[in-house]
Amino acid sequence: MLLFPEAFVCFSNCSPDLKITIFTSSDAMMSQALRKISSDFFRHLRKYPVYQHNGSTQTVTESYFAVFRTIFSDRLNKYRTIIATNVLRSLMLHIYDKIERYSLNGHKEAAISRGEEIYKNFMTLLQEYGCVEHNVAFYADKLCITSRYLSAVTCVVANESPKQAISDFLIREAKVQLTFSEMTVQQISDRLHFPDPSHFGLFFKRMTGITPLAFRKNEMVM
Repeated sequence: MLLFPEAFVCFSNCSPDLKITIFTSSDAMMSQALRKISSDFFRHLRKYPVYQHNGSTQTVTESYFAVFRTIFSDRLNKYRTIIATNVLRSLMLHIYDKIERYSLNGHKEAAISRGEEIYKNFMTLLQEYGCVEHNVAFYADKLCITSRYLSAVTCVVANESPKQAISDFLIREAKVQLTFSEMTVQQISDRLHFPDPSHFGLFFKRMTGITPLAFRKNEMVM
């Protein structure tokens, strides 16, 4: 079982011989692993979160889990988080390939709704401009719609506002840089186009409850 950050599973009925292997990760690791993967993947997972393996895909996935166990058992390896992240990205691309080949065509509706198409395009634009543009109006203008209509669409399709989506993107990107780069807080603030490190620090603490430096320290300990 592969769980995304903040996801949970409840088992209401289990047989006596049930055995489960679960892999989950920090938001920063998952964000790094999923960078540049098409938004179609996430739209599909939102609707169909369970994938039924055939024999070959189950064997490959179990092999990835064995690699994860080996990586994390070596606690003296100072690069194990980076190594595990690269393995996780490989696994996610493997899953995406199988979903794209075997599931997307089978589950695709005759035509996606106008709202879903707008949301998909919004998320694509966010991947391209999110580090630079923080204003909802910018994305609405790119989509040739009003900010109010974009807000209505994202609320219906994803149960969030465009501002929340932008903030979530920025905090994921910040976590990735704090975890996997040697950039200073000043440099990360500049890269994400905050007015200054103070504004970035206040934003980060409001979103996570801790400062950027405290987050980086915690990640280094893990």
